[in-house]
Amino acid sequence: MQTKAIQPRIIAIDIRASRLGYAVFEGPEHLIDWGTSAFQFGCSSGTSTVHQRIVTVLRVFVPSAIVVKKGLRENSARADQVLRLIRREAAARSIPVVLVDQREVKQAFHAPHRIAKHVIATAVAEKFPELLWKLPGKFRIWQGEHHIMAVFDAIAAGYAYWQQGELGEPP
Repeated sequence: MQTKAIQPRIIAIDIRASRLGYAVFEGPEHLIDWGTSAFQFGCSSGTSTVHQRIVTVLRVFVPSAIVVKKGLRENSARADQVLRLIRREAAARSIPVVLVDQREVKQAFHAPHRIAKHVIATAVAEKFPELLWKLPGKFRIWQGEHHIMAVFDAIAAGYAYWQQGELGEPP
């Protein structure tokens, strides 16, 4: 009987102004969980909600690394606060935090510099067919971005991480 090699587990996170998207990978090809968590800052419950979500996901999935997608709003006080929270919880568990930027995501999907996020989200859904039913329609300038895009962006960041071979494992 052959034993299956144990794959490293990572949690990929995309931080938005009022939402956190996350994805849990077991190896580069297996997505085991994903979701979003909404929060409000300026009140104690906003900070505690995101803190509880992060602690729960770390406790349940025990990752080898946490991958955080650097957003375009890097100077956002809210995003900085959430990133500090993630780093503090990761340090308490000796889990490395790796930042992945949009350029690295586009390279992982062999996408040109100026490409719509929906194209990458579609590539993510093709790579992980269990997400096809969640893929939102194309973004229209008069519409707000669909909240589930935070999950697709987190998965894209996790995929980019695996493509870089950060854990020393071949993709």
